[in-house]
Amino acid sequence: MTPPTPAPHAHAHPGCREEERVREVMPESKTAARSRQYKEVQALDKQMKALIAKAKKARDKKRKAELIQEHEQKKAEMLARHEAELAAIEAGNEGGDVGEAPAEAEAEAESEAEAAAPDAAASAEAEEAVPAPAPAPAAEENKTTSESLGSMKKRHAHEMRTMIKEFDTKIKAAKKKKALKRELQVEKAKAEAEMEARHAAELAAHPDNSGEGASGAAASSGADGSEAAAAMAADAGTGFRITVGRKSKSQLKKERKAAEVAKRRAEAQAAVDALGETKRQKEAAAIADRLLPQRLRIVSIVPDGHCMFAATLHQLGEPASEVMALRKQVVDHIRANRDEYAPFMMNAAGSTMTDDQFEAYCVRMETTPAWGGQLELAALTAVVNRPIHIYNAQETIVMGEDKAGDPLRLSYHLHELSLGEHYNSVVAFPDDA
Repeated sequence: MTPPTPAPHAHAHPGCREEERVREVMPESKTAARSRQYKEVQALDKQMKALIAKAKKARDKKRKAELIQEHEQKKAEMLARHEAELAAIEAGNEGGDVGEAPAEAEAEAESEAEAAAPDAAASAEAEEAVPAPAPAPAAEENKTTSESLGSMKKRHAHEMRTMIKEFDTKIKAAKKKKALKRELQVEKAKAEAEMEARHAAELAAHPDNSGEGASGAAASSGADGSEAAAAMAADAGTGFRITVGRKSKSQLKKERKAAEVAKRRAEAQAAVDALGETKRQKEAAAIADRLLPQRLRIVSIVPDGHCMFAATLHQLGEPASEVMALRKQVVDHIRANRDEYAPFMMNAAGSTMTDDQFEAYCVRMETTPAWGGQLELAALTAVVNRPIHIYNAQETIVMGEDKAGDPLRLSYHLHELSLGEHYNSVVAFPDDA
């Protein structure tokens, strides 16, 4: 078996250093850059798939989950760097510093990129070769000064519809190739989350936005997606340099824009927090009043979209790093018992989900920080085989009454966070308290 190709820039290989020096002296065209970036993403995917397959073969679930998270993080960083590189090349083209390669060279670069796609069958993890998504297009100039808020929202809707349609076409074309179809669904879920985060940042930066757009868009993608968008925006200006020791005007402009976006989002969030403070206080006091007579208290869980699963792991005495493994167990249970859960799974039109919609929902719940709800709680009780008590401001909801053993205890907060629902862990006071 051929050893996995090392991730690009992971080691200081002489050839890589020479290639970087050549790019600094002779700027590459956008087409050549895309060709190189395509190879880098493919090499990273191949390397990580081999490591994940090795962990799976050794039945090391913890290591496998860590590798999956590491792969997602490295890939996100690489795509952010690629976006910055393309933006820098585009800025050079506008200034007349960088020229596009002749048509013959571009065609050759594209052909070379297609031929360089590795055979994913070499990995025990994959059944089909799935090309990585094309690097994100170069960042556009700031539209918030010339585009009305209504036009921006219409553009966002059009971009989302177009992207979903493209993925649906690819998924439909996969037909009976289950491995390819599944990976495309994973990529679709991630692309939707990234686009929602970018849209939230653009809405927050618009001068006509009073804060509603930022909080509303952030709620649809989750707090983690918005934070990721801000981080990627901040990195975009410094991920690539054309000249050594000096930043281009385009890079400085992107940094100023990122700082402005972060400031506007912070102001919008502060306004929302101020409005909701009274509700949070009342809710917190009501839950505390219901817990204290039972000598119970709340342990805060990080609000990263995984809160319900992380709170359950805390109750079980398991580390939070197992959250993705627990998500997979829950989704596997829902898939295996679809007839039991399908009647409660509706699409946007209020109808029962189709096969593709059901699978897309499962993929999103398994691979992204999508918030869990009543349906996932029901599946959790079956997976852990324990009853779960959920304390809110009004009542205690019991899930899995037919299960044996001590109950797991969670608290449900509707107003603790401005972005939506949140779960914490509930534990007993120590005996000497």
